[in-house]
Parts: sequence; C-alpha cells; structure tokens
Amino acid sequence: MDIKELESLFQKNLDPISKKLEGLEAKGNENSSRLEKIEKMPLDKVVAPYINSIPKIHNGRRIEKQAQFIRELAGKSPAMFEAFRSEEKVDAFVKAMLDFICKATMNETTGSQGAYLVPDEFQWDIIRLAENQSYALQLATILTMNSDQLYVPAELTRPAMAWKGESAQMSQADATLAQVNLQAKKLTGYTAVTNELLQDSAIDVVGLITKQMSYGIAQELDNQMLNGTGDPVSGLGTSAVTNIVNTATGAMSAITASDLSLLISKLAQGDLVNARMLVGRLALHYIRSLKDTNGQPIFANPGMNVPGTIYGFPYALTENIANTDGAGKLMGVFGDFKKFIIARRQGSMVLESNPYSRFDYNETQFRMVTRWAMAIGRASAFARITTP
Repeated sequence: MDIKELESLFQKNLDPISKKLEGLEAKGNENSSRLEKIEKMPLDKVVAPYINSIPKIHNGRRIEKQAQFIRELAGKSPAMFEAFRSEEKVDAFVKAMLDFICKATMNETTGSQGAYLVPDEFQWDIIRLAENQSYALQLATILTMNSDQLYVPAELTRPAMAWKGESAQMSQADATLAQVNLQAKKLTGYTAVTNELLQDSAIDVVGLITKQMSYGIAQELDNQMLNGTGDPVSGLGTSAVTNIVNTATGAMSAITASDLSLLISKLAQGDLVNARMLVGRLALHYIRSLKDTNGQPIFANPGMNVPGTIYGFPYALTENIANTDGAGKLMGVFGDFKKFIIARRQGSMVLESNPYSRFDYNETQFRMVTRWAMAIGRASAFARITTP
C-alpha cells in the first residue's frame, strides 16, 4: 500500500470522528449557555418546582390536605382573608392548628385539658370564615375592643334652627348625644370529633374544626341580633325597637302589601339609603304573592347579580326568624343594619381541647372561646313587622 492509499484511508476514518467532536462541542456550548441562564435565574424559581413536589408533613399530616378548606375560601374571597394571602402564612396557620390538635394535654395548670392560643394575625380570619353564614357579621358595624367595655357616641338631636328679627337675641339649642355602652360577654363554640377523624390524614381536620366552631358562633350572633333578651343585647325583633307594624290578625297569611309599605315608612329618609329586610322563610312565602294597588308585584326574585327586593329594597332570608305561624310572631326586621354595633374583644380567641370527658366514646372535644359585645346604635333606624 503506497502513501496515497494510506492518506485516503486515514481521512475516511477521521471525518466521522471530527463530525462527532464538532457535535459534542456544539452541545457543550449549548449546555454551557443553558447553565449560564439557570445560574442567572432567581433561586426560588429554580428550586421551587422541586420543593413544591415534595409533600410537606407536620405532626404526621400533609399540610396541603389540612389547608384545603381554608385555601378554597381564601381563593373565593381574597380580600376577606388578609392573613391567608401567602403560602407561608397558610402553612403557618395550619401548623399552629395541627399543634393544637396533636397536643391535647398542653396546659400549665391541669393535664386533663389542653389550650393553644391561635397566633394574633390569624384570629380575625377565623371569625371571618363565618361571614357567609352570618348576617350580623356582614351587615352590622364591626368594632374592636381593647378592654371589656367600649363606649360609642350616638346622636339624639341636632341643634334647632330659628328665625330671628334684627337685633333679636338668639336662643341656644344644643345638640344632644347619647352613649352606647358595649360590654364584652363570653361566647363559645363547642363540638366533639371522633379520634378516627383526627387520625385520618386524608380528612381536612383543620377545616372541619374551624368550620364547625365558626358556624356555631356566627349563628348565635345572628340569633342575638334579632332575638336577644338583654344579655348580651336586646334584639331588633323585640320591644327594644318601637317602630312596629302588626298584621290584621294573629296569622302570617294576613300580611298585606300595605303592611310592608307602612313598615318602610317608619324609617327616616336618611336611614332608607342602606336599608334592607331580614325575613323568615314562612313570611317570605306569603310576601312572594303580594301586589300593590296597581296590581304590580312588590317582590322581585334575585338574578343576574341583582339581589332580590321587596318594594325595591334588598331582602335576605334568616333561620333566626320563626318559621312557625301564630300570634305574637316576628315576621321580619327592616332597617339600616350599620346602626347595629358588634364589637370583638381583641385577642380573646382561645381554642381548647379535652380528650378525656368522652374517653369511653373515643372522641376528643373542642371548643372556641370568644368574647363579643352587641348593642343597638340607634333604635329609630329599624322597624319590625309581627303578628299581633
């Protein structure tokens, strides 16, 4: 074999090797470029996908399972849940709740009961979970108390104006004010949960207990706002509201369109701006078919993001107005509910557990201890309709 043949054979074997080397060099440059881009990215974007794929465990339970209920509510109404706007705060809240659930004997004085104080930043959000179930928390004026008593000023009369002649002496006519005294009272939510539920990590234990507690407290706030007998408040459906319309007979079926028109007339023009009705189911049954003197329905069904109305005023159903007929029954309350005041004692929320009282049933008891004050800011801003 001569020199030319050797050179030809060598070149034939060298070309594929050169091409492979060139390909590797190109890929190396490409990978190097990709690495440079990754190095320039924020660390959280590089690591987050891998971290988020790893289940977060606290006290043997997966955090995302326990946070499901809270995340759903916060997602529907983000403006209502200030403390749950970030993943970190949701996780912190869930961990606090799981610590409470899993440490049932934590107490400085007795081993039979455990108490865990919910972090302050989450306190209001627990109560606000109930707003969709409580008209009191939706409609009333909500204040925060820094002690067990709070005084709120309220107008009684304005200065009277008078015409005077030239050089005539002006007569003094002062405005008068009253004070609404709010005193904090204890209100507790209470429930028992089977230990099987607590032990099952597939159950949203945090959401379950939070929902049960807040729902019970919310319904009682509604009940007191309408039916309270003086401790902690005289409700809007009692004699504390002197604007009253009675039906012709002691039966709800006797209600007329004229009765409801008269009810509306009981309020001053300024109070009508934000006025609405709260009615019971049975009362609404009779109201739906009522017509005015021109034969026009006074009732309008809700739809297309427009609330249902009675004579053009919004209404809402509540289970805290009696759904049984008879004499002396409240049918509805009409007014500006911002003139009803609810105050929450700051820092008063405590969750407690008792794993022993229901020991033979294999249940753990939970309660939420809160303190609230309630008062009618101005009774003349409300009117009620009843059966005599």
